[in-house]
Amino acid sequence: MKKTITLMLACVLFYSSQAFTTDRNYSGPGTDAVSSRVQAAMLTEFKSASDVSWTVNEGLYFAKFLMNATNYTSAFNKQGEMLAVYRTIPIASVPLAVAKALQSKYSSYSLPLQVTEMVMYGTTSYYLYATGKKAVYQLCCTADGAISVHKKIKKD
Repeated sequence: MKKTITLMLACVLFYSSQAFTTDRNYSGPGTDAVSSRVQAAMLTEFKSASDVSWTVNEGLYFAKFLMNATNYTSAFNKQGEMLAVYRTIPIASVPLAVAKALQSKYSSYSLPLQVTEMVMYGTTSYYLYATGKKAVYQLCCTADGAISVHKKIKKD
């Protein structure tokens, strides 16, 4: 059950990261729709966060914020437990094991310049798309270089 919830959360976070813009004037439900418990948990986890905005999706609270000149998004449940946090990083910044695995398995594919780095339940993963001649693959890479295909999209 926990694995199913984790996979579902990863998909929600991954796809929602594609939908968020970098506009700091983002208008979500605001802090009125978020309990003080959730807000306090977020500020405890990320003391130097600024430009915080909130959105709610499927009972989860997402805080989009700026910290150390980097945009982050974190997900919390209604009890204020942080479930995940992610940010976009240059592909050159992934761990060496991930870079070597991508080079070994996907050298003939087009890879993006940016990837999504996500920490969920203490585990760091990297999400990206690899574009080939016949299909696009949504990949999940673990910090030790293991790669799994989450989705294959055939090209027409």
